[in-house]
Amino acid sequence: MFHILIFLPILLSNFCIAQHSQEVLDHFEKFRVHHKKHYRTPEEKKIRLGHFAKNHQRIKELNEEARKFGRSVTFGLNKFADKTKEERHGRFSKIHPKNHTDLPVYKPKHARHQKRISKRGIPENFDLRSVQIDGSPIVGPVKDQERCGCCWAFATTAITETAQALYSKNYRSLSDQEICDCADSGDTPGCVGGDPRNGLKFVSRNGQSSDGEYPYEEFRANTTGNCVADDRDTVIQAGTLNVYRFDEQYAEEDIMENLFYNHIPSAAYFRVGEKFFWYNSGVLQSEDCYQMTPIEWHSVAIIGYGTSDDGVPYWTVRNSWNSDWGEDGYVRVKRGVDWCLIESHPATAIIGE
Repeated sequence: MFHILIFLPILLSNFCIAQHSQEVLDHFEKFRVHHKKHYRTPEEKKIRLGHFAKNHQRIKELNEEARKFGRSVTFGLNKFADKTKEERHGRFSKIHPKNHTDLPVYKPKHARHQKRISKRGIPENFDLRSVQIDGSPIVGPVKDQERCGCCWAFATTAITETAQALYSKNYRSLSDQEICDCADSGDTPGCVGGDPRNGLKFVSRNGQSSDGEYPYEEFRANTTGNCVADDRDTVIQAGTLNVYRFDEQYAEEDIMENLFYNHIPSAAYFRVGEKFFWYNSGVLQSEDCYQMTPIEWHSVAIIGYGTSDDGVPYWTVRNSWNSDWGEDGYVRVKRGVDWCLIESHPATAIIGE
């Protein structure tokens, strides 16, 4: 009887594994090796396999749906595939965006002709990753916010890094942690969420340090009171960054003009849906964000635009989930329709204007 009790957990674990198809088991093993997943116990591995199997099936359904509607977007297994919905959603902001009417409105260099972009001499496709200043890039590598919900700080820094690179003609990685710790004052920790417009305002008032001066620590901003921005060397000096919001009526063409003529990205704040998690390639068009509960938000940087081979206009968006997600860390979403409110709260910033 004693020996039976010893082997019972092993037998149950093997039974649960046997419930899954060989396809799922093979994909799980490849996933585990590729993402260097190490589970502490057989029980934890069994639980993670269960989550993986559910997500594996859901991704198959999403791809079948995309094919049914003739869309080129694809979804795939990624590093979140063994996580629950609750675990995945720790990366999102719980803070709803507000109107920042105190910010000046971006003034275009050319007369506005809504929905007639060619009138401003703007090309049909443009991407800041193709731009260099004296041989130096103006867009750095995609970063990883990990399990902290300070996407808004990473979106802020995506703007300020490019603004600084253009101004100094030398790209430097700037501190996301400084923004996450210091920019959204009050009782809300940075990892709970924030607004990139507040991040840009902070840099405008206080400047910003380098990543080396103020390095990123995943859970540092889980509590408030961790800001140590005083008495540090800054790369961007206080008072030199000018922040602008976009007129929502002309957001699409003004963002495009700002990208092409000023070479500056735009920080965007949008509602999140399930499909965003599993995005692999193509242009994301579905707005399942409006079915997601509770309502959660995510901040990103728009660094380019174009039109897909099947005629869908899109934004090229830099995420902060590392380069092993999506299209090397980027996602393309439908442009000109305010996809999941991505064109409702954008902002940008320029040094020295």
